[in-house]
Amino acid sequence: MTNRTNLSYNIAMIKNYNETTAYKIRTLSREREQASEKEKPKYTLAINLLELRNAAQKSQTEAAQALGVNQRNITRWETAESTPSLWHLIAFARYYETTVDRLITP
Repeated sequence: MTNRTNLSYNIAMIKNYNETTAYKIRTLSREREQASEKEKPKYTLAINLLELRNAAQKSQTEAAQALGVNQRNITRWETAESTPSLWHLIAFARYYETTVDRLITP
């Protein structure tokens, strides 16, 4: 591939990734709206984790390695399939240079 082709390919991949992330966030937001009050916080957390990772331009693999967990755990937490422990919330806050409050607040 030429440099121009590589650049076009990379731009297309980034656009596709951003569209996919935006779609995931919209889906989680709809699910949060339909969830019970007890279930809403896990959707809020999932959305925030996904947004922060996207803003940091990190892959799930990079986040998993930094936190010392399996990539599947990151997927579960970002899809509201499960929730991280308090220890992992603190680790996420440090990794994304934010607060635990930012992770759990809509």
